[in-house]
Amino acid sequence: ALARLQWQGAASAAASIWFPVKRKNDWRLAGVIDFADAGVELREHGIELARISGELPFTGDGLGPARLSASMLGESVSVGLESWFRPDFRLSLQGVFPIRGLIPTSWKAGLSAAVEQLEGRAPFDIDFQSGETVDDRRNPELRVTSSLEDVSSGLPAPLAKSAGSIWPFDMTLSLGEVQQPVRFAIEERLA
Repeated sequence: ALARLQWQGAASAAASIWFPVKRKNDWRLAGVIDFADAGVELREHGIELARISGELPFTGDGLGPARLSASMLGESVSVGLESWFRPDFRLSLQGVFPIRGLIPTSWKAGLSAAVEQLEGRAPFDIDFQSGETVDDRRNPELRVTSSLEDVSSGLPAPLAKSAGSIWPFDMTLSLGEVQQPVRFAIEERLA
């Protein structure tokens, strides 16, 4: 999953390592990554966070938890981040994001008229995780869930939505080399 991310900008790291004296597996790592106006883009999908700032602690087991400031489509966002390396890799982000910033570029080209009908920001949980096994390899997945609260849609029924209504949304996008269909559901609308 990390190979699909393109990083740019300034960041520095500092760490301490405790080496074992008696048992070889008794080592520890602790440190912090300090982001200073960095950026990250999910390659091939054009989903980007810019101006990332803040401190992200890490250990030998994972990253975070931390709250970082960033921007998406020029709007300020606060991003909660936590990651685990074992037993399977998982990177979890939480925040209130502009809806248009989370739509893959390839979808915007084909669905531009529909995308223009979406407005607002909503709380989202975004997870990069190990997905289905294909050809003896675990394909990474991007899973996005949200209430879509504060997002409005000017689309015709049944997809017309006021900003105050809650529509539980769940989407899974395969990031593996083998193309898999996108799976998504909007409760009581699409499944």
